[in-house]
Amino acid sequence: MNIVTDFITWIQTKGSAIWLELLIFLAVLVIWNLIRGTIAYAIIKIFRWKNTAKEIKRNAFYKPLKIFLMLSAIYIGILCLQLPQSIINIAFKLFKVTTIILIANGFANVIKPGSSIFNKLKQTEKFKGNDNILNFVAKIIKIIVYVIAAFVVLAEFGYNLNGIIAGLGLGSVVIALASQDIAKSLFAGAMILMDKPFMIGDYIAVAGYEGTVEDIKFRSTRVRLLDGSVITIPNHLITESNIVNWNGIEQRRYSATISLSANSNIEKIKDFIKKLQEALNANENIKENSANVSLTEIKADAIIITIYFNTEITNYTEYLQLKQKVNLFIMELLHEENLHLSCNETKVVVQN
Repeated sequence: MNIVTDFITWIQTKGSAIWLELLIFLAVLVIWNLIRGTIAYAIIKIFRWKNTAKEIKRNAFYKPLKIFLMLSAIYIGILCLQLPQSIINIAFKLFKVTTIILIANGFANVIKPGSSIFNKLKQTEKFKGNDNILNFVAKIIKIIVYVIAAFVVLAEFGYNLNGIIAGLGLGSVVIALASQDIAKSLFAGAMILMDKPFMIGDYIAVAGYEGTVEDIKFRSTRVRLLDGSVITIPNHLITESNIVNWNGIEQRRYSATISLSANSNIEKIKDFIKKLQEALNANENIKENSANVSLTEIKADAIIITIYFNTEITNYTEYLQLKQKVNLFIMELLHEENLHLSCNETKVVVQN
């Protein structure tokens, strides 16, 4: 290779003096490495003179600037060593490419989580309390910045961007077809995060599943079902389904239909209705004046009693405990009054 040959020739030309020059070069780099942080700090301070030392060191361009200063010192050192032109050309090319990448990194860091701009956006009404959307926007901006940087780097290496763009135009059709569902889920995830039909920790029923939301991502939502298993549901399925958020309700409704035997004693039925009504009215967990126990229908083979009440207990586990207490009381009261169920099932339905 010409570069290797040129380098060997350069060493031979320099002779023993090369070791002293290399030693000086390394010593300068060591000293420069010690002070480059201070120089980077001073440069940013000129533009951000009101910022504290901690804020300056957290600036998006602070670390890229430190790396740039070191690369600049190395490049200048290569020029001072009067290395062969072929090596200098490669060094210059690498210096330009790394500079492009560092600039892109600086702009990408401007809106990364934890940056000052990111924190300011978090406090705005549009993004307040919705970090997921802001994180998504930050990632999109970061991708755009690095894609632009990649095109600039390719152009620097002499690639024909028109050919690349034309190729992407053809390939994008294949990519679009292959990633259609992914794209749908990503946009659906953004809609979920913006509309907030549910949050992490909410108990929901959606797409035929019911459980507690454990995580919301842009592509999918993870729900822990009642049996303890975890299911990951694509977000586009969620947005295409009806969503019931039990955490969003202000009260729950208990509704039960009891079918008693047709030959039941009428006085026993009256006592059952009276005692159950009194017990429900006295229960502090049942909303006042919402309980009702009524004989609603008489059939040839059954006497139908309808029971319903509202409760302000919205937590599903606590509601199940209340429903269990009521159901057990109904069973005890039926036994006490010597009333028997007919062949028809007793139905208990949960409603909002």
